[in-house]
Amino acid sequence: MFHFGWVEGVKERRYHLEWSKDETERVFCIIMRKIPFDSGKGYRLYLGENELSEYLSCAKQTPQRANLRDKISISCLLAARGGLRVSEISKITNDMRFNTDERGLCLRVPETKSQYRETMIPPELQWADFNKYTHGTSRATFSRWIKKVNEIYYEKTGDPDIHHLTYHDLRRNFIHRLVILGLNIKYIQTLSGHKSDKVFYKHYVDIHSSEFGENQRKLVPWLNSD
Repeated sequence: MFHFGWVEGVKERRYHLEWSKDETERVFCIIMRKIPFDSGKGYRLYLGENELSEYLSCAKQTPQRANLRDKISISCLLAARGGLRVSEISKITNDMRFNTDERGLCLRVPETKSQYRETMIPPELQWADFNKYTHGTSRATFSRWIKKVNEIYYEKTGDPDIHHLTYHDLRRNFIHRLVILGLNIKYIQTLSGHKSDKVFYKHYVDIHSSEFGENQRKLVPWLNSD
């Protein structure tokens, strides 16, 4: 049994309570929230981890030929688990993927003709054929793909907010999760390609300051002693 609702005094965020794995306590969890842009044009959409996993599962279920399903699934994974922009997904080729002992599977993401950054990607992209499935894809095609996944997710969950989700929201969710998990901010910026501290903090730290602050506090021993 889940209890869904708005929390008083917390603007544009939704939460629910669910049982912990051992069913001994109720856990306070963030679920999907829709946050308007400052300009008033459109929304930013943030998903809880369970919702994001469900969304990526929906990307593998698009009712199309297998070739197209692979294209959609790989592109969603690159955005949601690698933090890539749409313009970067279309430039990735197989020779940009590499393995390291310390960080596992990584990608060299081209930022200019002579510069690139490195980001981590999940093992399920180990054998993905970027040359065949995503390289050279147009923005219009990406837009059609994400709308197909949004529709499947809506049919499963009934949540109309999902229709606002874009590939860039998947990238934002990748960065947001790393912030909440407590990774070093500068390291996250190297993965995401953010050059501006001001932009990064505005979009990924300030609006989630309570969760970020709580996780940071846990790292300080003398603040957690009885």
